[in-house]
Amino acid sequence: MAGRVRDIHQRHPRAVCRLLARLGQSSLKALEPAVPVMRYEREAPGELLHMDSKKLGRIVRPSHRVTGDRRDSVEGAGWEFAHVAIDDHSRASFVQMHEDARIGSAVDFLRAAVASSAWLLAAV
Repeated sequence: MAGRVRDIHQRHPRAVCRLLARLGQSSLKALEPAVPVMRYEREAPGELLHMDSKKLGRIVRPSHRVTGDRRDSVEGAGWEFAHVAIDDHSRASFVQMHEDARIGSAVDFLRAAVASSAWLLAAV
């Protein structure tokens, strides 16, 4: 291989490698065409609504990790749940905090998300 490079380019193979590296063409991956990213998107707003919930620790006040004093403890702070909905076409989002992630909270959140997406002029 080194002999072929020397014969074709009249340069030492290391010099050719340095030049290719400077140009950002030092690997075979750089020479291959980029694979197009396959993305999907719904045709109209409101056609698909992505929903998720995330369990978050409720912060009442700084505890021993912040203050450094092991006597500082926060008892019964509990959890909060962030419910998130994102429209697939417009990427418009809606977020609400709830006390739990049970079905009642999820249904209430879905109703609020649909009501808030009315400005998208779409039927969800």
